[in-house]
Amino acid sequence: MPDGLAERRALLHDFTNKLTPLAAHLDLAMRNPAQREARIRAALTELDKLVDWAKARSRELALEARARGADVTAAPVALGGTGESH
Repeated sequence: MPDGLAERRALLHDFTNKLTPLAAHLDLAMRNPAQREARIRAALTELDKLVDWAKARSRELALEARARGADVTAAPVALGGTGESH
């Protein structure tokens, strides 16, 4: 696939898989008031995991881009750049 389309599809697939547990907890929280608080706490835990995964994956992608010679200077610091524009 041209222009890294396969890599982008794989990344989207990974992201979607990470969202599934979060969505399940939120769905159950809305359906069962007795478990709402516990399910929301579980959903927040899943959200924390998703954010950690996204940050780590972003850093990996920035390192890969740098290795290919891409300029990631303007990329946000969280993504492995300096946050500075040219």
